[in-house]
Amino acid sequence: MTENVHHFDIVVVGGGMAGLIAGVRGAELGKSVVVLEQGVGDRYPCNARYSGGIFHIAYNDVKVPEPRLVEAALEITDHAADPSLINVLARNGKILVDWMTQQGVRFIRGPAEWQNWMLAPPRPIKAGMEWIGRGPDVALRRLGERLGQLDGKLQLGTRATSLIMKDRRCVGVEAECEGKPVSFHAGAVILADGGFQANHELVAKYICARPDRLKMRGAPTGIGTALQWGKRSVPVSHGWTSSTATC
Repeated sequence: MTENVHHFDIVVVGGGMAGLIAGVRGAELGKSVVVLEQGVGDRYPCNARYSGGIFHIAYNDVKVPEPRLVEAALEITDHAADPSLINVLARNGKILVDWMTQQGVRFIRGPAEWQNWMLAPPRPIKAGMEWIGRGPDVALRRLGERLGQLDGKLQLGTRATSLIMKDRRCVGVEAECEGKPVSFHAGAVILADGGFQANHELVAKYICARPDRLKMRGAPTGIGTALQWGKRSVPVSHGWTSSTATC
């Protein structure tokens, strides 16, 4: 049905920290953007809301020299991490926190160097779910507001169900909203729907044979949907041609 087909420059799947940052940046660059989030309400569940809200790289301030960050990340992962990805993090970490500050996100300094970029107001550094009104929650709400100010759209209650592929190119996302199918066509699709901590099958395959014995960190919405789509996706292009990125 025509009324259930929408067209944007960018479709982002997932309204957590990565998804909202991607959406805001895209809108800031003049692109038409929609961020699809299956949660509802102002405080929909996502991993970032439950996090400690501290931006660091391998327990180092993101603004220390890049070689130090690369060395620390390789050491802490026993050299199992992809060096090209570590270099991207080391190069862009300082750019990210400065950009977020420009968007109205507030940081404070914690007691340790690796806590120099802590979202304000801080969460207690202890186990528990004391997150409402704390830094990550406030930051996400601010990024959502900023997206709207830039004429981007955060569409809640919308669950992405599959990629739209044409001639081996990703040209959009099929979704479900209020029980009805809806299509979002776009020049670029960004998959940022979190991890797979709530998918016992994937946890058993990649992490632990007994996922039922693990205490889950993160939101129960993280079932690895985009991760599984990503295996069938095409690489990211350098321009705004049809492409899919998995975050």
